[in-house]
Amino acid sequence: MASILVVDDEAGIRDLLTEVLQDAGHRVYAAESADAARRLVATYRFDLALLDVWMPGEDGLQLIESWHSTGSLPCSIVMLSGYGTLDRAVTATRLGAVAFLEKPIRLQSLLSEVAGALRGAPVPVVVDAPEPSTAAAGRSTTTPVLDFTLPYREARTAFEREYLAFQLRRCGGRVALLADAIGLERTNLYRKLKELNLLSA
Repeated sequence: MASILVVDDEAGIRDLLTEVLQDAGHRVYAAESADAARRLVATYRFDLALLDVWMPGEDGLQLIESWHSTGSLPCSIVMLSGYGTLDRAVTATRLGAVAFLEKPIRLQSLLSEVAGALRGAPVPVVVDAPEPSTAAAGRSTTTPVLDFTLPYREARTAFEREYLAFQLRRCGGRVALLADAIGLERTNLYRKLKELNLLSA
């Protein structure tokens, strides 16, 4: 059982997410604003927070930015938004969010993403994005163990493959989002992904 914080200014969404997560066996606390979330974080320890982007006053991105800037990110963060954009998804992940879910949220997808975030598995940034390529999607999501006895070039290639496969899954297979997230020029990234067989032909 995990301790989860739900932060959303819409009472109906807070109540629904609380009920679904409680039914899944988690302890859930709900907050209607950034200030309320801060008060709960100051009192309780959380394993995960579901944080709405668009809220009156201080919004979710401002809240995670304030936590990030002080090095006090309280737990894993999953951002929620009915108006998801590429820029906001990139910003959220750079600030420490492990996923960016668009509303309306499919409950089964929510539970899957929550489970992945809680066990530290890579999760896509946007759950309704196109599926990753077969090559990337078929790779193991477990933490890779690199063979340090390999020659340098082979070890570097193995690391690049695992790193980019992980980041590609996290970005939901969206190469444009991946390029922005890791700071690599898009053409060079496409070439590297093809070299490593992480893109379908």
